[in-house]
Amino acid sequence: MSAVSAATFAGVAVATATRASARLDRQVSPRLAPRPRSRGRRIAESLSPVGKWYTLVPATVIGGAVLARDPSRRAAGATIAASSIIATLIAKTFDRVLPQPPVPANHRHKPNKPVFPSGHALLSTAVASTAAYVLNRESLIDAAPATIAAAAFSIGNPAIKLAVQKHWLTDAIGGVVAGVAIAAACCATYEQLRDD
Repeated sequence: MSAVSAATFAGVAVATATRASARLDRQVSPRLAPRPRSRGRRIAESLSPVGKWYTLVPATVIGGAVLARDPSRRAAGATIAASSIIATLIAKTFDRVLPQPPVPANHRHKPNKPVFPSGHALLSTAVASTAAYVLNRESLIDAAPATIAAAAFSIGNPAIKLAVQKHWLTDAIGGVVAGVAIAAACCATYEQLRDD
């Protein structure tokens, strides 16, 4: 799963860097945004901090520490906490090293801001998918509700950024597939630690 997601991310990154996806982004992304000053736009703006690293890292570190208080669940707690830290470091690295597309409408005042991949999408997907898998394996939540919650969080956060026109559609897609790759690697590591 991690390799397939990484390969998909590479394809989206190339399409973004070469601007092969530019026409799709220009056509689709504005249609996903509510009108300025609309209620939907105001709600999206207010929910934006939910997917930021400074919200997700503390939440997962605290949640992981609570889980790790049970000695039999130390690997589970460490994996959940590590997923957000690793995802944040990777997102920050991508911001520095990957070629970036022109910024979308709501970032015009910051023309050099990195937007690919969406950090909201990457972090949310990595954290939610890892937590859902680990909590299910620890028999703390059933697979169906865990999967639904992870999918909703993974799609909801980038949708917020698309709604306020701070990312292109391909930024969100790239973030989601990168997040899946990170989560798959974290979960594979968890399985190895769990078996030891």
